Amino acid sequence: MTINKVSDYTALRVEFAVRDQFVSRRDMWQLIQFLHKKTMYKNQLIEIEGLRFKVRNIFTSASSATAHNNIQTPKSSFGFSQQFQY
Repeated sequence: MTINKVSDYTALRVEFAVRDQFVSRRDMWQLIQFLHKKTMYKNQLIEIEGLRFKVRNIFTSASSATAHNNIQTPKSSFGFSQQFQY
């Protein structure tokens, strides 16, 4: 049996994509509070109060490469990108 450290599964940085929506700072803060100590998956769609966020990338402390799933902690940082179609 292998026991892994929790830090191996801690997300250092999470990037979200938002498409054709206006997102305020309050909305971003609510998303971060909602995800506290929850597992996130790459390409996961999260809907809060009618806004849809997609997890684009998750970076861990183990490597600079992207991970497929991790846990959000107070040490995690977040990046948001908005895409608009004209």
